[in-house]
Amino acid sequence: MSVSVSVFLRAPQLPSRDEWQRAIDAAGFRVSLHREFNPTVDAGFVGALHDGRAAGFEFYLDVSAEDSIDGKEALTHRAMFVTHSALRELVSSVVAAATLASVCNGVLRDDDSGETYRGVAAIEYARNVELDCAAELQH
Repeated sequence: MSVSVSVFLRAPQLPSRDEWQRAIDAAGFRVSLHREFNPTVDAGFVGALHDGRAAGFEFYLDVSAEDSIDGKEALTHRAMFVTHSALRELVSSVVAAATLASVCNGVLRDDDSGETYRGVAAIEYARNVELDCAAELQH
């Protein structure tokens, strides 16, 4: 089973890997994006670390087919984060998505529930996912 979250944003707002990593660090998450990752051109699996252990997610950026994700504004692009079964990968993908949404003033959508989050709410969503997975990740 795969799990996906999406971030709707304007493409020119996409940060560099280093800017994105600084946002992850500033939010207090223990996720590190692969140093060679270039979000403007890379697609497919992105290696990452969570708590110093191997993690990662599939990352795709494309033009959004949705006129307005939350009724507030038209966002032109969609960054999609996909994981399959590993909880550490799920946490890394949600943290990356939430911080991207926060940095870009975008909208994070949980593609399973359809719920959307902006700014601080996106970061809080990622914290809750990480907390929900914490006990399983200790084993």
